Amino acid sequence: MYNENNILDIIADHQREIDMIKSEMEKPFNDIVKQALKEKLNFLEDNQFRYKLQARAWGLKV
Repeated sequence: MYNENNILDIIADHQREIDMIKSEMEKPFNDIVKQALKEKLNFLEDNQFRYKLQARAWGLKV
């Protein structure tokens, strides 16, 4: 569960994972693997957006 104390860490963790997936997507994979990476990337980006909105609502700098 996230709260004001750990939401910034969660956002940073998501960004690290997003960056890793983006670099992995540059490698030659078959279409199934690329689709799975895209889905995971979309999931992380959506969650990160929501966490950033919540952090801003709490008055935290993101």
